[in-house]
Amino acid sequence: RPPLSPLLSGHASALLRGPSGLSSVLLGPSALWGRSGGALGLAGARRHMATRRGKRDPSIKLRFKRSMHPERSKRDALRRLGRKPAVPLPDHRWGIHTRDEVMVYRGKTWIGKGKVLRVNHRTNRVWVEGVNLREYPTAASVEDPDPGQPVEYEVREKSVHYSQCNLIDPVDGRRTRLRFRYLPDGRRVRIAVRSGAIIPRVPYEPRTDREDPKWSKLLTTPRDIVMERTNITPSWAKQSRRTLEEAAAGNTRA
Repeated sequence: RPPLSPLLSGHASALLRGPSGLSSVLLGPSALWGRSGGALGLAGARRHMATRRGKRDPSIKLRFKRSMHPERSKRDALRRLGRKPAVPLPDHRWGIHTRDEVMVYRGKTWIGKGKVLRVNHRTNRVWVEGVNLREYPTAASVEDPDPGQPVEYEVREKSVHYSQCNLIDPVDGRRTRLRFRYLPDGRRVRIAVRSGAIIPRVPYEPRTDREDPKWSKLLTTPRDIVMERTNITPSWAKQSRRTLEEAAAGNTRA
């Protein structure tokens, strides 16, 4: 076998097995990578060598990270689109609750007034009765397998942002900002900035128009059965207790 060429310095070398055995061939940069990118290109050769060394592809690593952190992936996507991700408002700063009466404004434009149906602290959204109504297809029409039937729509409230809602001042009935203060007994209350009056929370009123479901009637025990006394001591237990007491008394005398 001929010795390796001593001129392999500064260039890539490739050992090729030819018909006459192992021989050394001198390859310049233009032969393997090309002068202007070539077949593989310098970046392609580096990526190929990194893969052979067992390193992860950056794109695979990024996809793995996004699969493990879906919220972070959503946040990054919003930033690429130039939109600011929603930052949840701290719970101690939420001043609007369910059953409150609010006025909804978009800037200086009055949108409506109504009762708060529900709130979402995670997305800072509020649903107000009779405000921002939209048409949504009903679940029955969507699940209908017959494509010839028309889609039925129902009108429901769409959410509005928390910053568009203002509480109503109990003194003059106009919208107001609020601040939180503590009473001497330690209670935390909402104070209207316009008049300084306390804005009370609306108490919860359970619905009475609902009928009890069938399962509740079946599983509810009647009152007379519940109040019936069932811990009556049987006669044999009384006799056994009497015998034990007599035996204890005899041991005490002895």
